[in-house]
Amino acid sequence: MASHTTTIHADYSSRPIKHERKRRSHLELAEILQVTREVIAEEKYLSIRHLFYRLATEYQLIEKTEREYNKLCYRLTKWRRSGDLDHSSFADHTRWYYGSTGYASLSDGLRQLAGGYQRDPWAPSDVHVELWTEKGAMINILTSAASKYRVKVFPSHGFNSITNLYTTARTFRQLQEDGKVIYIYYFGDHDPSGVLIDKKMAEVLKDFGATVNFERVAVAARQINEFNLPTRPTKKSDPRSKTFVGDSVEIDAMRTQDIIDLVDAHVSPHIDNDIWNAIEAAEENDRAALGALIKGVESWENSRRLEGVG
Repeated sequence: MASHTTTIHADYSSRPIKHERKRRSHLELAEILQVTREVIAEEKYLSIRHLFYRLATEYQLIEKTEREYNKLCYRLTKWRRSGDLDHSSFADHTRWYYGSTGYASLSDGLRQLAGGYQRDPWAPSDVHVELWTEKGAMINILTSAASKYRVKVFPSHGFNSITNLYTTARTFRQLQEDGKVIYIYYFGDHDPSGVLIDKKMAEVLKDFGATVNFERVAVAARQINEFNLPTRPTKKSDPRSKTFVGDSVEIDAMRTQDIIDLVDAHVSPHIDNDIWNAIEAAEENDRAALGALIKGVESWENSRRLEGVG
């Protein structure tokens, strides 16, 4: 459905935060909609939480409260249903289904394999790199940044289960036996629980015998000023807040490009260009071989159909 166009001549420079009211005027809502469109156009992968922080702190069109966040979610739903915003405007890390229905034919399976085929440039490397995140909303952003490096992204969803960490540690131990050094780069919230999640997971992995270079990339305390990140009051209901100093910051508050830049800065130094170039050359040969194989299978399938078989 085509999006409607609303032209608003407005000044989006900093202004005092508007007091929360029961109802906003049509002009105010149109201004929020227009700025939302601009942010969507700017950010390739955008979560609703990220949009909320930009509207509240950068444009100061809404208040930085959970009530205003919930109201924004309601408006975004209405705007998407009306066609004012596209349904694909926001990143969604949830899956619609699990499992596979199989392939229509052998050649169909080979074509799908060829479409996504790539070699692992880390297999011959002496390092293994992964990105981990506390927040599901970060998966799309991190995956987009990591895809060019062919690095896996793991959502920990808070304090991960012992079973998952044991299974992960077992995989890491095997990689270590193969001579690899393991690096995990972590992205999570700066709050009483968030600052402990990565530390706890690193400790559990170590207890299970996996030696891992586990580094928190964001959000770090120094980055609050460095990136001018919006804060929120620390929840006193969190039992860990007694030892936490200062306000809290969600990873969603960081700009997408800043997160991508941090991924580049931490992963790219591990790239071996000689290995990468050799892998890309091998892939070209592999795809050519797959193309020839697919043609041969299609010819065989056609002959079987003419014979009335299969």
